[in-house]
Amino acid sequence: ELRGAMPIGYAKRMSRFQERLLVKVLADRSILEHRRHLKNTYDEALRSVGFSVLKFPKDTDPILLRYPFRVSCKPQVLNEAKKRGLELGDWYMHPIDRPVSLDVTTLGYESGSCLEGELASREVVNLPMGRNVTTAAVRKLVEFLREMTSRTMDEAPVR
Repeated sequence: ELRGAMPIGYAKRMSRFQERLLVKVLADRSILEHRRHLKNTYDEALRSVGFSVLKFPKDTDPILLRYPFRVSCKPQVLNEAKKRGLELGDWYMHPIDRPVSLDVTTLGYESGSCLEGELASREVVNLPMGRNVTTAAVRKLVEFLREMTSRTMDEAPVR
């Protein structure tokens, strides 16, 4: 992975440890219900301050690992969230998920070949969906995003 080479047997099957872990996690449905609840809570809180929310086809039931949210001033939002001790993820810094030490050209990526991926890497932050995230924490984080919007409206507003 660190060299950009495809490991032997890649994507053929998961390890026994991963399989046991998956079976255990899937048996506990409470996290699924919690994440559904958090998605609805984020939707409600985001709508209440005028933000758009995620939309899915009616016949789907996605369970989010994180709630993606676009901001135009990503570095400022992440920096301020860190200063305030707010959990806000930045999982995707580039359209190619790779070790930082590996140049994207090693993987054959050419700048401009995935414009939406490049835009998303500049704008998407991830709102937490873990077991410890409460309704109060969601509201606090959404209020933070609203505040950052009003603070940066003339420069680069949160979307």
